[in-house]
Amino acid sequence: MILLTIAIPTWNRFHELKNSLTVILNQLEKDFILSKNVEIVISDNDSKDKTESFVKKTIKKHPKINIVYHKQKRNVGGDLNVDNLFKISSGDYVWTLSDDDELLDESIKFIVSILKVQSKDIGMLFVNYKAYDFKMAEEINHHSLFFKNINESILFKNYKKMYDCTNMLGYSMLSTNIIKRDLWNNFVSPSFVGYSIIHCFVQYEIFLKNFPIYLIKEKLFKYRTNNNEGRYDQEYKNLFYLNFSSFNLLYYYKDKLPKKIWSKENRKEKINFIYGIAYNKSIGIKIRVIETLKGYYYSSKNVSFIPIISFLLLIPPSILRLIHKLKHF
Repeated sequence: MILLTIAIPTWNRFHELKNSLTVILNQLEKDFILSKNVEIVISDNDSKDKTESFVKKTIKKHPKINIVYHKQKRNVGGDLNVDNLFKISSGDYVWTLSDDDELLDESIKFIVSILKVQSKDIGMLFVNYKAYDFKMAEEINHHSLFFKNINESILFKNYKKMYDCTNMLGYSMLSTNIIKRDLWNNFVSPSFVGYSIIHCFVQYEIFLKNFPIYLIKEKLFKYRTNNNEGRYDQEYKNLFYLNFSSFNLLYYYKDKLPKKIWSKENRKEKINFIYGIAYNKSIGIKIRVIETLKGYYYSSKNVSFIPIISFLLLIPPSILRLIHKLKHF
């Protein structure tokens, strides 16, 4: 029986995928029993590099390891490629691992040991990480606020208990998510597609159905920072519109979340949005006024915040660079 699927969506990242797969295979090959509980599933979003030939050679080279490879006939966008992983997986739980992140030693064994004991009680797990620079050469000072207030791994009975402890409603980094496959396939919807955070929509569905959530304090993978090229859905070719994904998510669930939690999250997102504008302009990404106002209104259907956005967009980049220094991105 496959207990855990390590599911990797990929697109034109042959070198990063090769490094990530090497780490996974090393952990599975030295533990025969572990390898029988785990599969590796790769959904290739029509890569044009060496990805396909490399994966097929890897499958032949490691016949005792369960590896499933599927190549899309065309680039279907990031969201649908992630959703495809759950359709072709057979594990009870699916760990969505970004193709440029790498697992740390013994991480697979650690997760499988948890699932063997408590899998019937868990809707999803959030996993902690170590952040590294772009070249994966040096660990950097970048800690997840999600795990700031917990000293050990905790199984929460529901998302409200989790929110009381962490002051956060889910986490958007793909590799932090281990989700029960049946729940994903039951809850996923076409309306979640197009924002490059389909997993966050499914998170909220799991939250609202009050499934238990396990927060893993231990750091189990290496997160590569500053490597977002090519990750986004085709309908969001303008990088600027990505700023609104979190607003789309939050306003989608406006009438479903408790009012107190929703209001608090909305305030946090507005603050993050202000810093996001400051950051993008400070590093030279042009953000046009009309597009920004249209994007915000499209996401939130709210005009109250537009005067602040308008003011920010007119501030010179030199001033915004000073604002950027006030917050770590």
